[in-house]
Amino acid sequence: MVNESEANQGTPEIVHSNQLLKGLNQLRQRHELCDVELCAGKNRVSAHRVVLSACSPYFNAMFTGKLLESQKQVIYLKDIDESALHILVDFAYTGKAQVTQENVQVLLPAANMLQLNRVKEICCHFLSQQLHPSNCLGISKFADAYSCQSLQKRSRKYIQDHFQEVIQYEEYLLLSPCQLTDLLRDDNLNVVSEQVVFEAVLSWIRHKLQERISLLGKLLQNVRLPLLTSRFLTLSYETNELIRADRASQVLLHDALNYRHIQGKCPSFSTTVIPRRAPKRIFALGGKNGLFATLSSVEYYEPERDKWIEVSSMNLRRFEFGAAVLDGKLYAVGGLVCGVGVHSGAPFRYCDNGSECFDPDTGQWSRVPPMNQCRSNHTVQPLGK
Repeated sequence: MVNESEANQGTPEIVHSNQLLKGLNQLRQRHELCDVELCAGKNRVSAHRVVLSACSPYFNAMFTGKLLESQKQVIYLKDIDESALHILVDFAYTGKAQVTQENVQVLLPAANMLQLNRVKEICCHFLSQQLHPSNCLGISKFADAYSCQSLQKRSRKYIQDHFQEVIQYEEYLLLSPCQLTDLLRDDNLNVVSEQVVFEAVLSWIRHKLQERISLLGKLLQNVRLPLLTSRFLTLSYETNELIRADRASQVLLHDALNYRHIQGKCPSFSTTVIPRRAPKRIFALGGKNGLFATLSSVEYYEPERDKWIEVSSMNLRRFEFGAAVLDGKLYAVGGLVCGVGVHSGAPFRYCDNGSECFDPDTGQWSRVPPMNQCRSNHTVQPLGK
């Protein structure tokens, strides 16, 4: 029977509860005083009605109500996996459930059906720890099917945060048109620019081109086309084979170009020009490396991915310059510029009035008009939108 030394831990109430559960489980294992058999497939599991009723509203209603099953000794459970049934009955007697990648997809539906909510919570927690760009869409759908609100919320946030990685995997390409539309409408997609969303739509279309090409125009209505650069819109309008083959898509891109050219006065885009959530980034650019070396290199840190990523260097090596962000672009202004003469090979340093701009859409730096005065150790502050 129950080993006193094993269960003699905690308050008297906890000790008693542990002893009671262990004793009931030992009775079950010896098939003593069992008054019901649960059947799933070809497997039968002996149990006590009172134990099952105490931990499951499903069994409580079955055994205490006026259902036919309340009088039967053998209960056949449809749509319950055989291995899941064993785990759930064990849980009723032990309070423990071993969830693995191999059993979670049958265990969670069974726990949901039998209203063993604690097992359902354990399964949801397990799946939340398995989230990856390759499976998060499937987990989100799974959570929605079984009303796992916490898992649904967490998987949705994961999809938003990792959208640029999610669209690289097959699960994304297998989304239904309705599921894709719902995703494209999300204001919180973490993208460096709307071009990522545009290319994601084209990628989904190409996966089953003949079947999906007719949906292109409808899907592009959910892409915030006016946020794309005029150059990209023009290039896509003129050279992209999918756009050129679909009249509705051509009209959308043409309207987006008009919107940009007339500074946002096109009413048809009034609800589609709000930028999505951009990734949070901390940029480190230029500066000194030791006493003599001056840098032109640029890198940024993304807290959500916990990594530094190097991007294109500035055109000049700068330190003691000003930097600011305006309209999603990064500006480096003035400062002290250092280098080595191309012909003389002699080092030089001077105070600069030049400015350059980093565009995340292109990943490149370009020169912008210089200041009227050379400056260093100054402040640069954006004003307005």
